[in-house]
Parts: sequence; structure tokens; C-alpha cells
Amino acid sequence: MIAVVAFFRAKHDWGEFLYAQFVFTPAYAAMNWSSVSWERIRLFFHIRPLLTAGSVSMFGIATLAAAKSRERVFSSSGILLIVWTLCGLAAAAVQMRGFPVHFFGLLPPASLLAARAFLLPSTSAKPWVNGLAMCGIGAMLVGPIKNVPESRWRASRTALTPDVRLAKKLETLTAPDDTLVVWGNFPSIYVTANRKSASRYINPYWVGETRLGLDLKNSFLREVEVNRPAFFVLEKSAQTPPAMKSPEGTFSRFPELVALIGAHYELWEETVRFRTYRRKGHVGPGGVE
Repeated sequence: MIAVVAFFRAKHDWGEFLYAQFVFTPAYAAMNWSSVSWERIRLFFHIRPLLTAGSVSMFGIATLAAAKSRERVFSSSGILLIVWTLCGLAAAAVQMRGFPVHFFGLLPPASLLAARAFLLPSTSAKPWVNGLAMCGIGAMLVGPIKNVPESRWRASRTALTPDVRLAKKLETLTAPDDTLVVWGNFPSIYVTANRKSASRYINPYWVGETRLGLDLKNSFLREVEVNRPAFFVLEKSAQTPPAMKSPEGTFSRFPELVALIGAHYELWEETVRFRTYRRKGHVGPGGVE
């Protein structure tokens, strides 16, 4: 904890760290918790059988690893591992989405479980325990990953996906100190283009989410007005009209942002996936437009 505090203090981001941990995160958790029910959790695992198998196997390994090999007694570290695993599974289930990002909280206990599972064969004389341990490791790995749509797997094998192509263009058209806004589910554009976001909020869905009880719209607008991003990227919806929660849908219901883009930006490029606006008067490195 001391190392974490020292890092953010050194980076002069202490205020941002406190806001993310103790303001936004509790509000987000409270919003999700208000809609949690056993029926939702049951449905989540029912519609994702591989995740169910992985979850059951993970808990089984946690229980077996927690029990001492000869004494049927649970150690304190073993109990902690079981509780940690259950909390991680519950956190993933209440999201009701099941994308790999929702399983990041399970990575630490899964790492410990994998190590203990490999040790089980040497500490147990029961073949079914060894088999369960090995199957559990496989289910733990396959369960969350298998939930990724096949289209994303295919796209990941393509060197230049639409977001990568756009990011490469933006990198050549902007200076290192220029900023961007990506209104959509592609924060990877910031990383590939090697450019910072003009706002701390890189997921636009939450900016317009009123259930959080936070005034994110005004904060977002202030940061965009101050940082003056060189480009504004809008992820297009596959539906017509756009779905309410899609990037286009949330953008259309944010009149202040629509007005800002209309007044200070011009359409630069439109593809099947993105509509990109350039700030009026912006000239890239070497006069490139």
C-alpha cells in the first residue's frame, strides 16, 4: 500500500487515485448492487456453461488446495483463498456480461490456484483429485476466454483492424502532446496512437449514466474544453436508429457535446466503423492535414 501511495504521489495523480477508488468505484458498485438478484446470477451462469464449469472447478480446486493433505483441516491461507475466489466469481457474475475484463479480479487467486493445483498430484494419493485439478486449470483458462465473440478472435488475427488503421493515421497527424477523444469502446486507439485522452473518462457510457449520482457530463466537458483534443472519434452503431446505450446513442443524448463538436470540429473521415472529426484549424506535424 505504501508503494502505491508513493507512486501516485510522485506522479502528482494522488487526487485522481482517490477519486477513482473512493468516489467513482463505490458509486459504480452501488449502481450494480441495486440490481443484483439470485435470478440474475443463476441466469448468468446458465447461459454461459463453460463459465459455469470453470467456476465450479475453480471453487473445487480452492477447497482442495485449502485442505491440508493429511489433516482435514483448513489453513488460514486456504480459507482466504476460498473467500477470495468466491468474491471474484460474484463480482464477475453481477456484471451480467462475462467479458474477459470482468474476470481481472480473479487473476490473483487463479494464479495461486494454478500453483496449488499442480502441487495436488504430489500431495494426494487419490487419482480423482489429480484429474479434477488438471481439468479445473483448463476450465479456468477456457471459460472466460471462450465468451469472447468469434468475430473478435478473427479480427485479432488481422494485423490492421479498423481501430488500428485509424490509430496509425492519427499518430501521423498529431504531435506527441496532442490529445484525442474516442467516444466508443475502443480505448486501444489511445495506446496504438500513443496519444493521451483529453479526459479522464475513457468510457463514454458512464459519462451519461445518471444512476451513478455523479455529475460526469460537466467534468467531461470542462476537460475537453481545456485540453482541446485534435480529433474526436465517434464509434458508429450497427443499428439504425442507434441503440440507446450505443456510443452513437449516448452521443446524440448529450446536446452540449454535440454542440461543441459542431462548433469547433469538422468531419475528417467516415468509415463503416468510425466517424472522425478534426478540430478546425488543426495542422499536424510538418503541416500534414
